[in-house]
Amino acid sequence: MSALAAEIDKLPSNQATMELNEEQKKALALNALTVEGTVIIQGPPGTGKSHLLAKGILPQMLRNHDRVLVICNSNAALDELLTKVNDQQDYGSQELIRAGFEKSIGEDVLNFFVADKDLEVQLSLRQQGGNGFVVFTKFSLVAALAELASGGAR
Repeated sequence: MSALAAEIDKLPSNQATMELNEEQKKALALNALTVEGTVIIQGPPGTGKSHLLAKGILPQMLRNHDRVLVICNSNAALDELLTKVNDQQDYGSQELIRAGFEKSIGEDVLNFFVADKDLEVQLSLRQQGGNGFVVFTKFSLVAALAELASGGAR
């Protein structure tokens, strides 16, 4: 039996996992086998990326106390994905963080919002706590975060 097949067999048999198709289960198993590095989920619209992230990969990574950065091209997509993830389990603002510009964030996810000026401190506090967390942000903000992380200009 391959490592991938063995990992698929180890997936929890809960409602969320049962709603995944075979390709999504493979992706979830591959994510579990990834010890370090980046996992990228991409594909055309309607192929189940959000479903896989919300019901499989992000809950799996939070259980493992991982730190995750989710980026999208639109604020609406970020807010929808954050809502889907939180619907799986009521995580709260310690595990799910919505970064960006407050005016661009939907009202239903404002309780997850962390202002840009507070983001660095909030991420540091969460890292010290040892728990996993997910940051949802628009693609254009990633460049600014990367510059901050590398010691660039503030």
